[in-house]
Amino acid sequence: MGVMRLGLLIVAAAAMAAGRDLNALAAKLKSVHGAPKMSTEQFHELRGVYLEWIDAQVKAGHGVTEINRGLTAAHLIQHDPPEDLFASQAGFLEPVTEVRVRSTREVRVLALPIHVGGNCQLDVSAAVYERRGRRRIGVLRVEEELGYAAYLSTLDVGAADAKGARLAASGWVTANCTSSWNGKTLRIDRLSAGTVKPLMEREVSAQDWQPVSVAAGVRGSQATFAYRGGIRNGAVLSLDAATRYRVKGDTVLRESPLALSRVGFIQEWLELPEVEAQRWSDAQPLLMRPQVAAALKDQYFEFGRVERQPGPAEVWDVTLIQSESRIRYQFRMGGSRASRLRLLALTVLAPAKDKEEESAADPQAAIAILAR
Repeated sequence: MGVMRLGLLIVAAAAMAAGRDLNALAAKLKSVHGAPKMSTEQFHELRGVYLEWIDAQVKAGHGVTEINRGLTAAHLIQHDPPEDLFASQAGFLEPVTEVRVRSTREVRVLALPIHVGGNCQLDVSAAVYERRGRRRIGVLRVEEELGYAAYLSTLDVGAADAKGARLAASGWVTANCTSSWNGKTLRIDRLSAGTVKPLMEREVSAQDWQPVSVAAGVRGSQATFAYRGGIRNGAVLSLDAATRYRVKGDTVLRESPLALSRVGFIQEWLELPEVEAQRWSDAQPLLMRPQVAAALKDQYFEFGRVERQPGPAEVWDVTLIQSESRIRYQFRMGGSRASRLRLLALTVLAPAKDKEEESAADPQAAIAILAR
């Protein structure tokens, strides 16, 4: 009987604590209601109180249905959001969702959306919990400062290593009401003992895509991202893209494939750090790379001749024409698979004297998605 009473007292105390946390959360939300944009300090104070309440819910074994029922009952989720997409909704939350984690069943991830201002500023943090102990092991977000709000596209967490640390790979989309080319961010983090150590953050040009804008996966020490990568050609715009990284200690190294298409490979190779670019290049194109990278940086191009060279090996010449200067850049590439692509030669050609000399072949070989 004494044990039963003690159990009831513990449950009652936990319920009272959760209620106090919810009241504190409601007060924090009320203090920023209708603000054009929260400050970073206001956001972190609010999210800290929110996480305390979420922690209590997870500890009690509650699912997202019960969590959202509590938030709705406290009027912290809007019943009738404004029709004006640009109106400030600061002071309200959106329903919590559970994020599917593919690589392990040992963790549980909850996405916590918070309205931080007007103009569709809906920001998401991802809280990662161990299933067995129901303990929070990390909170992921694009950055500490409250700049542009971002929402989570996907997140994957790997198995624990010998020291109990886990790799997390996540893809994020900058919040916006109207664009289909919102900013995309790739992140790799290490979760250990309740702390998050950022290992890599990279912005990529990618098109919004359904059902997932950026897919992220972890396998051992590797993190892989897939998205619809932007191509600086007015006729193509975007192609399927993939990028892979290997983590060694606190160092993140690029792995093959750099891209899934020849033109995507060219763009990625031009943007790589020098020490990385040489891994996918012969000596001659590496010497030409700084000049060509500067000339094509953020510039649109058209396709010139795209031709396979004679011989048993699969070698292609892909010519890109800078849209304004009309200077031609001929990339000779070897490899029939995305993981085997390599730059063999790079030639800069003067603008064509006539349309016949400049005329483009079918660019299909340059934009085709190759087997990995």
